[in-house]
Amino acid sequence: MKTKISLTTLEKSDSLVDSFLIQNLEVSDLDENEFFSLSVLYTRTEIPVKREDIPTQEDIDQWPHLEGVYLPSVKAEIGLLIASDAPEALDPLEVKHSKDGGPNATRTRLGWAANGPLTRYPHSSHVASFFVKADTQLQQMIENFYNRDFSESIADGKT
Repeated sequence: MKTKISLTTLEKSDSLVDSFLIQNLEVSDLDENEFFSLSVLYTRTEIPVKREDIPTQEDIDQWPHLEGVYLPSVKAEIGLLIASDAPEALDPLEVKHSKDGGPNATRTRLGWAANGPLTRYPHSSHVASFFVKADTQLQQMIENFYNRDFSESIADGKT
């Protein structure tokens, strides 16, 4: 279903962008051992994350307190961001706490995630953060209104 989402960043507030609503997508870890459903997803034509934003095993190996953390190298574009509204996917199974101002790591059903400063950017102000807010009920009401009053141009719900 075609919809609009409101993106808020440090630069802009409530910026409306076109999106599609996808429901009940099943995802898994890389080894396909853990599966779970994401009830609601919103598409974007582009996710503004760079490859250098992704921690590597080399980054992790610089920190002795993160011994045992394994980050597989994946040669692919970033195609899915899982937010805090999917607690089943992000539920911590193991935590390696930060030491000496370094990163921490959390193992979830999807694998390890590293958070915090890496030596790759020791003095950088580079930050990536995302927040999405959507009102799908309002979007559906608007589409129903247009479809009822303007039947010759039924809202296109193709992804």
